[in-house]
Amino acid sequence: MKQILSFLLALLATSAFAQLDSTSQASTNLAPKDSIISDSLIIPSKDGGLAQSILYSCNDSIAMDLMNKRIFLYGKAKVVFGDMTLTAGRIEIDYSKDLVRASSSGDSTIKDTPVFKQGNDFYEARHIEYNIKSKKGLIRDIVTQQGEGYIQGDPVKRTEDAVYIKHAKFTTCNLAHPHYYVNARKLKVIPEDKVVTGPFNVVLSDIPTPIGLPFGFFPIANRSKSGIIFPTFGESRERGFFLSQGGYYWAASDRLSVKLLGDVYSNKSYRLSLSSDYKTRYRYDGNLIVNYSRVKDGFNNDPLPEDFNVIWNHSTMKKTSGKLSANVNLTSNNYYKLNSYNPVSYQSSVFNSTVSYYKSFKNSPFNLGITMRQDQNVQTKEMNLTLPEINFSMNRIYPLRKKVGNGEGWLEKINVSYNLNTKYFVTNALKVVNAEGQMVDTILQFKGENVSTVLERGQTGMRQVVPIATTFKVMKYFSLNPTFSYEEYWYREKLSYAYDNTTKTVAVKDTIAGFTRAGAYNLSTNLTTRIYGTYPVNNAFIKGIRHTAVPTFNYTYRPDFSKGKSYESFAEKLDYKGDPTSYSVYSGFIYGGPGQGLVNSLGFSLQNMLEGKVRNRKDTTGTATTKKISLLDNVGVSAAYNFGADSLQLSPIKLNARTKISIFDIAFDSQFNPYGYTLDSTVKEVVYQRQVQVYDIKIQSYSLSIGANLNPKAKTPQEAPEKLTKEEQEELSLINRYPERYIDFKLPWSLALRYNINYSKTGYQNQQISQALSANGTLSLTEKWKLTATSGYDFVAKGLGYTTIGVIRDLHCWQMSMNIIPFGDRQSFFFTFTAKSSLLQDLKLTKRSPTYLGQ
Repeated sequence: MKQILSFLLALLATSAFAQLDSTSQASTNLAPKDSIISDSLIIPSKDGGLAQSILYSCNDSIAMDLMNKRIFLYGKAKVVFGDMTLTAGRIEIDYSKDLVRASSSGDSTIKDTPVFKQGNDFYEARHIEYNIKSKKGLIRDIVTQQGEGYIQGDPVKRTEDAVYIKHAKFTTCNLAHPHYYVNARKLKVIPEDKVVTGPFNVVLSDIPTPIGLPFGFFPIANRSKSGIIFPTFGESRERGFFLSQGGYYWAASDRLSVKLLGDVYSNKSYRLSLSSDYKTRYRYDGNLIVNYSRVKDGFNNDPLPEDFNVIWNHSTMKKTSGKLSANVNLTSNNYYKLNSYNPVSYQSSVFNSTVSYYKSFKNSPFNLGITMRQDQNVQTKEMNLTLPEINFSMNRIYPLRKKVGNGEGWLEKINVSYNLNTKYFVTNALKVVNAEGQMVDTILQFKGENVSTVLERGQTGMRQVVPIATTFKVMKYFSLNPTFSYEEYWYREKLSYAYDNTTKTVAVKDTIAGFTRAGAYNLSTNLTTRIYGTYPVNNAFIKGIRHTAVPTFNYTYRPDFSKGKSYESFAEKLDYKGDPTSYSVYSGFIYGGPGQGLVNSLGFSLQNMLEGKVRNRKDTTGTATTKKISLLDNVGVSAAYNFGADSLQLSPIKLNARTKISIFDIAFDSQFNPYGYTLDSTVKEVVYQRQVQVYDIKIQSYSLSIGANLNPKAKTPQEAPEKLTKEEQEELSLINRYPERYIDFKLPWSLALRYNINYSKTGYQNQQISQALSANGTLSLTEKWKLTATSGYDFVAKGLGYTTIGVIRDLHCWQMSMNIIPFGDRQSFFFTFTAKSSLLQDLKLTKRSPTYLGQ
């Protein structure tokens, strides 16, 4: 019967337009529940080309009108022709006119809206009529997404090259009833390129505004587009009104983008920022930022100071044996002080830069690392440069390990490694002769002749270390780990000393150029084990406590190398024992030299952990009635005694503790000095003192830090929506990497507190103490209003710390925020009103950009 029906249908298709496939269904076919009916039409090309087929399917039924050459699909109908896909509740294929018509099913329970897809084009509409030969169509009540924009309108005509829409609404709001839109009588969409409109105006919350233009162009390509960046505006007490972070964005390519931003103040100050992001997928990515500013406080006639800042970040993503990474932050001393509103950058005094290249040699244990470093203190203006540091190393090898066996013998566990380190180091903190002929410490600026002076005093050298180690069990429960280490020091010069009979002192006479070397060695071993103790409790909450103790004994032996060629001795100047005083010829060199004095030291440390077994209140199955919790993460004490020293044999005693109690993270570190001091003199508040062999144990320093996040959910990574574009995936990665830059409106509140106290006092010197409380948090006043704040209190200065207050309004597709610094040197406010990306809308996030202006 099926073959006969197919033959009759083929005879009726005399227009040569369409020929039903031999597998066609009957003219009316009802599908069983949860089944899919599918079939196809063979369409010959009218110009003699290759034939194409229309594939169609549905979930309910297929009906055929053979006389009028029509096919009707019901229930989740789908038609595929080339790269075109059409789905709807009801589809009609009119193969006499090359038309496909789609509409909703009309069923009270199933109303599948027609959806048209072709390439990157996506349309959703009430009714779609499409000619598969001319590729033209008529669409009613369209909703389409182009890039991050959404377009609504009726009626719509589609051609192969463009879509023409009347009574159009163009918006970035993804709601059916958008909060705002561009209202245009006529609109033309060129897919993956732009939207062109005639006269238009902006409508906000259904209220027409006079904002508009006679025509408009809106880029909608999937890749980034160039465009203007609108600035934030605000007012500062010291500089007046300003515009900030405004400029131009240039999307040079998918791999490179450039952004030019600027700030301008009413006191004639300004700042320029040029930044560039680059990326080659699966290989490397990075960004470069160059800032230049001429900013001052006040409205006087003082000249504008010049400041700069260069930031470069680079990372290698490709899995390769050679990797380049960079984390550079070069800045003039006053740049962040004058330009930054970021509390971290504004209050920091030390900035570091590193550029490193690492390579591992395949099928060998050798590695090579080349690193350039720079660190500077913007308060003291001290800068140190390492240009470069080279490290060549050999991973641990086991020369006595047999090719067969488990390798558990102590001889087989003997391992050897190698490390070579060399570098060139310069600093602008030098000792120079002042006008009175005295040698004083000074900081030289890297300008003019100072550059050559600093470079001439640069240091270089090389150190090689060869450790030989093994490990084995002692008395079954103890691990013994002996290590013998040999070191070599190579330099291109050494010091020469002379005794001055007038002053009765020894001083450096000269620096002797030429290759020089020295060797040193030491032996160390440690013995450790783990001891467990369990204490049953069995009350309503806690069932027991387990105590873990890790005692470690460490022994170190190093000979006294002061009698060798690395030292010069002077019988004219005797030490406190009456022996000639020795001075190292490598004193002050970058790696130093062989050590002075015999080391025959025995050290001891004890680490303790406490765990509790408590009732698991979440268990409803009876399979996990208890769970482990940490009561004390670590409590440790350590000290050492040097039997080879003539005095001061006991080292400082260190005590530390770490734990987490509920939402509180607690860390404590302290150091006790076992010996007393004697005061020699005090000159201009500078204390000259010496330690003496008198036991007088006093605390020398301690630090206590207590932190709490009263809403731990604030640290939970954002969950991704079901479908993300490549750009949205990268944005989500950035959100999870820097959660502090975003505000989550799903959280009703969050509060993070941190208390820090630091104390230090050495002998007769004045004590140094700092004590501060910092806080930052958010509070949802309503579902759309959010309050943010950061502040702190300094208990020593008795005043509030750096304080910011932010007010944010969530407008779904827009974000409005105001950030206020109510007092201090940065007293000011910022106001921003910008559109949000679709990902931030889906995640109910808003970017907290005002706090981070000026980096």
